[in-house]
Amino acid sequence: MDRKNHKPVRKTKRNKWLIFAKIVGILAIVMLVIYIGSSILIKVGERRLYSEATSTAPVLSFEEVEEDGTTEVAEVDPTVVWQEGWVRYNGEIYEYNSDILTFLVLGIDKSGEAVESKNATDGGQSDALFLLVINPDNKKISILAIDRNTMTDITMVGMGEYGQDLVSTAQIAVQHGFGDGKNQSCELTRDAVSALYYDLPIHGYISVNYEAIPIINDAVGGVEVVIPADAAGMRYGWVEGESVLLKGDASIVFVKKRDTNVFGSARMRASRQKTYLTALVAKLKEATKADVTVPLSIYSKISKYTVTDITADEMSYLASILSDYSFSGEDIYMMPGETVMGETFEEFYPDMSELKKQMIEIFYEKVQ
Repeated sequence: MDRKNHKPVRKTKRNKWLIFAKIVGILAIVMLVIYIGSSILIKVGERRLYSEATSTAPVLSFEEVEEDGTTEVAEVDPTVVWQEGWVRYNGEIYEYNSDILTFLVLGIDKSGEAVESKNATDGGQSDALFLLVINPDNKKISILAIDRNTMTDITMVGMGEYGQDLVSTAQIAVQHGFGDGKNQSCELTRDAVSALYYDLPIHGYISVNYEAIPIINDAVGGVEVVIPADAAGMRYGWVEGESVLLKGDASIVFVKKRDTNVFGSARMRASRQKTYLTALVAKLKEATKADVTVPLSIYSKISKYTVTDITADEMSYLASILSDYSFSGEDIYMMPGETVMGETFEEFYPDMSELKKQMIEIFYEKVQ
């Protein structure tokens, strides 16, 4: 009797170990599949980003760009076989760095969710325009701030006498309004920005309605800034030179509000946005380094306020690399130029010679 009773016990223990071993094996296989799957997703995202650029390279005119911003026809060394796309600057030859990824980021002056507009002029203006530049060669992030009042060619959808599109010179911020408020508006703005930067390749875009700002802000624990003169008094306790931790709607006030009765207020606000972005990107990098899923988590929370052509696999690739990239306030570049008062609104005219120099510094590398 005792022998018969003990045999089933040993068999049961053996079965339990076999079941446990199978479970461990299955979990190992699942984890391996997930790892391989995420690696494939990242690789697919990388290839897709580079294939979706708006152009292959900027088209800077063939001329010598001097240190003082002036230009003259370049003299070509007869021993050098000149390549298409090369540009001469300060006695050296440069070419576009095709490893760079560039994204257009738009802050839309519109409340509520991102929905299709009812007419071709109700898409909302882009009060903030930035180019996010990712250079994998030196592992550096740069941001180019584009003045919202930059005068350039914009496409006015369906505004012709017979419903055709018209092209007119106006502030670049209004381009987003002449569209559907979603992808068409973003694509029109992307193309206008690309043309402004001599057909600069842009690999993706994302627009964000201002109500998403507090969500992003609070997801990283708030953003600390020093209050500049033009923001003093905008909120109770905001004193020039004092440090403030922005939480909730305070982040909207800091990056969006301006006194339109003050000449150059858009430029002052852009400087404020530069301050905010410097601190925000640092917090995002820190959070992503601790948890690579943070960018996707934030995007899921703000997706109803955003429009983008950046896919999940592309985001996965970007999240996998950006935590190791360097970024500081010195890596934010303001568009060079001058603001003047137009007949009704302020108008900003870029210094195109200085803009070329800026482009060469950021997007080009020296030809050896």
